[in-house]
Amino acid sequence: MRPGAVDPLSLTAWQLLGGGLVVVPVALAVEGAPPRLTTGEIAGFGVLTLVATALAYAVWFGGLRRLDAGTVGLIGLLNPLTGAVLGTMVAGERLGPLQVVGVVLVLAGVGLGVAAARTTSRPDTRAASAQHGGPSPRMATCPSSSLRTCPSERSPGGLSPT
Repeated sequence: MRPGAVDPLSLTAWQLLGGGLVVVPVALAVEGAPPRLTTGEIAGFGVLTLVATALAYAVWFGGLRRLDAGTVGLIGLLNPLTGAVLGTMVAGERLGPLQVVGVVLVLAGVGLGVAAARTTSRPDTRAASAQHGGPSPRMATCPSSSLRTCPSERSPGGLSPT
């Protein structure tokens, strides 16, 4: 990360905290004081906070640091599928024919996207690697390569800041 740059995970955490602080007074004014929470409800909020939010964002931004944005976008399509699978396994829900078709379409779309990403090559990175005998496009040394920006200087998701 460049000096002075803000870590995306920290930025997102502060945005969520700020958004929550803005919503609380409005919720209190419109809905009134919240009801008393049971221990189970508090534990449920804890799980949602730590697992479904904090861990999920940490994994998401970790993936953006290591994978191309297109790949991370494809993985994001698996979110509803994960919810459907967990619903059937944990909550005993049943998938109807339309939901099964949806699962198949999502899996086919992700599979096609991954296949397309593997067959699509970027000529500038291949040429740089072949030209300089570098081990791989990601490992090419920036000053001597024809890459527009160094892989280490790219923003999360592999997108060039220019």
